[in-house]
Amino acid sequence: MKTKKRLTVSLSSIAIGCSGVSFTHAQGIGNAVDLYAGVSGAVEYTDNVFLNSNEDSDTIFYLSPFVGIARDKGLVSLDGTAGVNFQKYVDFDDNDSANLFANLSGAYAGKPLSASGSIGYTQETQASGAVGTILETGNFNVNGSLKYYISDISGVSASAGYATSVSDTSGFGDTETFTVGGGGFYDYSEALSFDLGVRYRRTEVSDVNQAANDSDDIALIGGVTGDLTPTLVGNLQAGVQQRSFDNANEDDQVRPFFGAGLTWTIDSLTSVSLTGKYDYTTTVSNLSQESLILTGTLNHSFTNQLSGNVGLSFEDDNFVSTVPGQEDRDDTQWEVFGGASYQLTDWGTVGVQLSYADRDSNEDFFTYDVFSATLSASASF
Repeated sequence: MKTKKRLTVSLSSIAIGCSGVSFTHAQGIGNAVDLYAGVSGAVEYTDNVFLNSNEDSDTIFYLSPFVGIARDKGLVSLDGTAGVNFQKYVDFDDNDSANLFANLSGAYAGKPLSASGSIGYTQETQASGAVGTILETGNFNVNGSLKYYISDISGVSASAGYATSVSDTSGFGDTETFTVGGGGFYDYSEALSFDLGVRYRRTEVSDVNQAANDSDDIALIGGVTGDLTPTLVGNLQAGVQQRSFDNANEDDQVRPFFGAGLTWTIDSLTSVSLTGKYDYTTTVSNLSQESLILTGTLNHSFTNQLSGNVGLSFEDDNFVSTVPGQEDRDDTQWEVFGGASYQLTDWGTVGVQLSYADRDSNEDFFTYDVFSATLSASASF
């Protein structure tokens, strides 16, 4: 069992009763790299802060100073940020926190060889519907990929990644994930590409008080990326995947794989974004999670200053435990959301975002609904 060890701070002196504000200033260096710094903030009200059937409400203030670096010229691009995210809970102040984050990504857009990579560390304090409480975690990830053209229009690709999530919340464990993949691709045109590959993923769980839910996944995935039609742009992936468990009490699972990120441009003012995935994960509560998530968002610009969004999402989760005889948990959630932002001046923007979700589960603790409202404002110079 873990004891809570994350540094917590009181933000009463800075969590003032405003919606939040951010300031950003960029400085060019040698016409190649931009350095910038800023601070962002927000306030959120939720009537179910822990995402469980107790439905406790709270108000949360956020304040996040940061620095960054960016380059997007020539063949090499670079993007990185680092900072700290302060969170202040008005009622459940045991969850007050100061969370560090640092992320760096880069790419080389050469031909025949191109490459990309990223590395990041993020501390998080946030509620999870998968476990029904607020979790404090430290998350590290590193990923890399290579793409090599054998001919003018086709080639091979390879990727590898590592991710770990370390829980600082008592009663929860840690997860590690190792991923490798490879395959081939074919450029149908400058705007459309097809690919086919294999992905292997190893997931291990540690620091839990029951048999670890370790597993191996293998998936065969095909996809298409680019301009699918003159008005539909994005990527689609589909395939089949198998998850095999180390624990002899669990049966292997064979499921479809699905991933999508699409934007449909209706006209110059209106677009629809569609995202989805069907994949496996493993929670810090030692449960194997099989999830289908679908989201659609309508975006519209009413004027040059005023824009809005409204959307709907659906999520279906199946959770499998290593405890013999324990029934699988099945959750289904529907969510509606909407918001608006208004550009006051060339440097200032205000916004509001509302959401309502209804979650149903075969376990009463995970059956609930939740409403949240977030006010925000930003300024950049």
